[in-house]
Amino acid sequence: MVVVAPFGVLIDLGIGFEGLLLVPEMAADNRKRMEDYPQVGQSVTATVLWHNDQRKQFSLTQRLKDTAG
Repeated sequence: MVVVAPFGVLIDLGIGFEGLLLVPEMAADNRKRMEDYPQVGQSVTATVLWHNDQRKQFSLTQRLKDTAG
């Protein structure tokens, strides 16, 4: 992870690609403080919502796995 901001986190996916995980796309739970959200250096698991190859950007979500099974 490279940046934590009030709107979400910007994640280094490696080899020059970045992913944006917005707060509304984070896992549904009882997070109330910024300390409860991912921090720089922490690993996260997410699913790609969409990507832009030219800009090397990905939009990520954790909510899809919350609704599965």
